[in-house]
This record gives sequence, structure tokens and C-alpha cells, in this order.
Amino acid sequence: MRHEGKRIVLEGAVTMDTVPGLLPGALSALRAGADTLDFAGTTTVDSAAIGLALELRRASKGTLALTNLPPTALNLARLYSVADQLGIPD
Repeated sequence: MRHEGKRIVLEGAVTMDTVPGLLPGALSALRAGADTLDFAGTTTVDSAAIGLALELRRASKGTLALTNLPPTALNLARLYSVADQLGIPD
């Protein structure tokens, strides 16, 4: 993960193994003014990626935008009925 201006750019695997290490930096980037969570650099996502996105959306009071979600993440968000909470249209 890297913080580029107003974007939090996720890279590589975003899974239950990696999310605990990503969360502190992502929250820090959010406090520093990041307003977008970009999944463009991800190679693998699982339900933990959805949990990360939900936590960051909550922390941003719903203002964090999600971009470049891979199909797996979109499917998981819809499966868990949290697409609306993540700002993902049906």
C-alpha cells in the first residue's frame, strides 16, 4: 500500500493475511486527507479486503470513494449485502 496525494493505493494481495498490516497505514493516510481507496494494484482480494474498505468508509464517515474494484471484490460486496455501505451501485 502507498499513499499518493488523496489516494490510498492498494497493491498485491489484500487478504486476511495482509489486511492487519495495511489497516494502520490506511487509517493514517485517511487522517492525512486521503479520500479514495484505489484497488488498481491488487492481485488477490478476499473478504478481508471488503472488511478493510468498510472500516475505512466508517472512519471517513462514508466519504471515502472506492475505485478500480476487481470483480471478486464487487461480487463479495454484493454477496455480503454491503455494496450500498461501500458506495457501490447495484
